Amino acid sequence: MNSTPTCIACGASDWTIAGLEDRDGKPLRSVACEVCGLIRVDPLPDMGELRRFYEEEYRLQYKGIRQPRLKHVYRAGRLALDRLDTLRTHLPAGGRVLDVGAGGGEWLYVLEQSGYRPRGIELDAGYGGFAREVLGVDVTACPMWEASFSAGSFEVVTLFHVLEHLPEPLTALRQCREWLADGGRIIVEVPNIGSRHQHPRKRFHPAHLYGFSPATLRRVLGQAGFAIAFLETGAFDRNILAVGVKTDEPCAPSEPEPAGRYSESLWSYYASPATYWRFGRRMSGLLREALAVAGQRDARSLLDGLIAAHR
Repeated sequence: MNSTPTCIACGASDWTIAGLEDRDGKPLRSVACEVCGLIRVDPLPDMGELRRFYEEEYRLQYKGIRQPRLKHVYRAGRLALDRLDTLRTHLPAGGRVLDVGAGGGEWLYVLEQSGYRPRGIELDAGYGGFAREVLGVDVTACPMWEASFSAGSFEVVTLFHVLEHLPEPLTALRQCREWLADGGRIIVEVPNIGSRHQHPRKRFHPAHLYGFSPATLRRVLGQAGFAIAFLETGAFDRNILAVGVKTDEPCAPSEPEPAGRYSESLWSYYASPATYWRFGRRMSGLLREALAVAGQRDARSLLDGLIAAHR
């Protein structure tokens, strides 16, 4: 195990305990930077442990499967189309796009069908194999830190719910910057550690090595050499979506956040109408998925139908 003494966002070395249990009540020590509020697990696992976990255990542990089922393809396809609507102005027509942590390849497939030139990296052999063999998209099976692309190979690099899993997110962002052409863009989405709509006892995830707020994500992107072009929190503030432009100019740091702000009570969570609205929306979404995949046998046809209906 490794311990990181200084904060990757602000360089401070003073940490305070933010939590001692994960979302399932198992031991997990999480600490917060006392200057900027960045969250990380302590200590951090080493690269060998992480590689074994993501190659062999992650999908089985969290989904119980080796490859996505049709309901997962449908869900990921709808999400990919929504993302494309949101991000189209940040994606140059016909541009070269690298997706880090490509999963089953649905985002790559939607991009390809929309005229872009996408490639992906995916460590999980089952999901990466599905992307290549079933969806026919270009996915390399390797961890990000072993990928070798020439400098300036892409106009856009995307990382959707990947950065929080990496033991060295600042190093990863700087590597992405190297792969980007001048003026290229990085698109990052992470969970919002400070969301008031997150269950207080499920805030810390054993696979999430870092926890970001809008301010700390902005800081880390700035440290990596990106100027923020777009940043928003999604529905119920549960995720943060940011677009950074590759720059050589120094980026002004965001305002620091108090380290102890992640202790919202269960009462306030269950007293919020949004908690029940989200539950109802999730149930209706599951019903919609079941109806959509009924009778479907082919993931590509399912995605093609979604794309056609979306146009």
